[in-house]
Amino acid sequence: MCAIAGILALNTPEFRIETSQIVAMCDAMAHRGPDGEGYLFAQQTPSGYLNHLQTARPEALLCIEPQNERVFLGHRRLAIIDLSAAAAQPMTDATAQVWIVFNGEIYNHKDIKKELLQLGYHFKTDHSDTEVILNAYLAWGIECVKKFRGMFAFGLWDKTKNEFYLLRDRMGVKPLYYTIHNGVLYFASEIKAILENKEIPRKLHKAVVSDYLSFTAAAAPDTFFENIHKLHAAHYIKINLSNGDVSAQIRYWDMFEAQTNDAYKGASSQDLLACFTNCVDIRREADVQYGVLLSGGIDSSANAVTLSKLVNKPIKAFTVGFSNQYSGYKNEFEPARQVAKLCNAQHYELELSQKDFLDFLPQMVWHQDEPTADAANIPIYYISKLAKKEGVTVILGGEGSDELLIGYSAMQNARRFSEFLGQKSTVKKTGLELLLGLNAVRKRKFSEHIWLQNAKESKVFYRGSTDLMSEQEKHSKVFSAEFSKTVQDYNVHHKFEQYYHRFEALGRSHFYDWASYIELNYRLPELLLNRLDKMTMAASVEGRVPFLDVRFVEMAMGIAASQKVQHNQEKYLLKKAFEGILPQNILHRPKDGFTIPLTHLLTNDLLAMGKDALLDFNRENEVFSAQYLKSITQPTKNNLAADKLWTALNLALWWQRFLK
Repeated sequence: MCAIAGILALNTPEFRIETSQIVAMCDAMAHRGPDGEGYLFAQQTPSGYLNHLQTARPEALLCIEPQNERVFLGHRRLAIIDLSAAAAQPMTDATAQVWIVFNGEIYNHKDIKKELLQLGYHFKTDHSDTEVILNAYLAWGIECVKKFRGMFAFGLWDKTKNEFYLLRDRMGVKPLYYTIHNGVLYFASEIKAILENKEIPRKLHKAVVSDYLSFTAAAAPDTFFENIHKLHAAHYIKINLSNGDVSAQIRYWDMFEAQTNDAYKGASSQDLLACFTNCVDIRREADVQYGVLLSGGIDSSANAVTLSKLVNKPIKAFTVGFSNQYSGYKNEFEPARQVAKLCNAQHYELELSQKDFLDFLPQMVWHQDEPTADAANIPIYYISKLAKKEGVTVILGGEGSDELLIGYSAMQNARRFSEFLGQKSTVKKTGLELLLGLNAVRKRKFSEHIWLQNAKESKVFYRGSTDLMSEQEKHSKVFSAEFSKTVQDYNVHHKFEQYYHRFEALGRSHFYDWASYIELNYRLPELLLNRLDKMTMAASVEGRVPFLDVRFVEMAMGIAASQKVQHNQEKYLLKKAFEGILPQNILHRPKDGFTIPLTHLLTNDLLAMGKDALLDFNRENEVFSAQYLKSITQPTKNNLAADKLWTALNLALWWQRFLK
């Protein structure tokens, strides 16, 4: 739901801003909110501009706040809950003490509203979840966030205290970016909106390039733009508008801090099923049509079969893939058809072509905001576009299950390594050096080689399931000599060490708990949820993720880690929960994800274009060695080589679009 934006004067005595800037910020995100727009302007806004805007955009909500000289807010609306004009934003409460711009959904807003009504709070709207946030804040302060089941990013202005909060949901389903320039704080749902101010510097954050080449995405609080930040999941910042003070990012929740964890230690697979059913049910909260992304894997099939049992009409299910003509690739149409038939669903299939892949590249770069090395962005966009065409505005995705319930084979492989190495290796350094030198070890999977290298350096060896490059490889083979010197003092392990120290402080030690913790804190929000948000919203569709409901997360993380994998079966508990509900071949399908035949789609034309883009990027930034560029721009049928090209090409195309 929606896009939000804001401009806040901090300690700037002579604060003056071009009034049209907040409108331009929202226009840059119009795809996120095609159903309406609204603005809160400072008192000094020229009446001539307001009259012009009202004439040009008669449906827009225009608000002027008396004595407001420091706050501009903007909102683009994708109407999903309470479609009336009364639920438009920016919104203030009945007493006009608090203003908000909000992106997301509070699924349990009706229950919270009942509690607030009993406490004497008044409501102007029929059933707006936005107004529930306002009154919840008045009742309980910023701690109100702990009552919310949903996905959310919002900016909230408390006029009485002259304080402003920026806050992101627990799991990071919804993004929020901000920067401070010349004493003014800018925030938005997408970076491109912030960049509407042409005075804000656009400069490559070189340390993030190192992170990206290893882990496929930038980790909060960093972005690829120097001095533009993203809010961590489960964090907020507090801004004192009286003195311009901006707090550090403050964590308000952790999956292992939850008191409810202990209550779930003995939870069974049937308890898990009951909780999941409730999480799907609550995500039906909408005044528009909803559907399901269906791959035929256990996660999406669980969404589909559960939703179908909760409604009295056929659900809409959507499947996407490429043609099976490509060797080594098989789309998911057949298993998806099987599940759709089981659910009696209206099933829509979309087969993409090489042309579709190439045609969307420029738009993909624009909508991503910053590089994410995942070609699955493309099919997610196209299937979301089809859903919108078929009248569906809300669509359920399966993100989160693998991270919570040990669904990646890398997690099991890494656990076996941990039994030998220890979480921080106790094996002597010389022994590890001997292992790394063995021919048999060099031929093993690249991830395992990275784990050994990390252990040799006494680092946390498991850093997630997409650990693509070791520091040694980057500095010896990938980076140019100049770039290697530039980032030689940057410790890519630092973020992981911070997470591991927190993990230990929370009293956890089981390897699977650590694997879940780092996946949920890094790869999930910054790659998987980022692609879901950006690509669904590019088609004006909202993606919802039942597996990441706070109740399901706390239950899953409360269950003993040793119970999550049995008989070498990943996601054992989920498979057990859906026994007799889903067919055996669906329950035990090998994990595929949103795979695409990348080696076949990297045509000679694309390779030529990619080579030109990379050379252009490298002339200016000197990131890659000439030898590495030559190696990745050769025709290949090797999946790892194709992934490396795609990763580098994403970076180069992004630079051309945003920084050149």
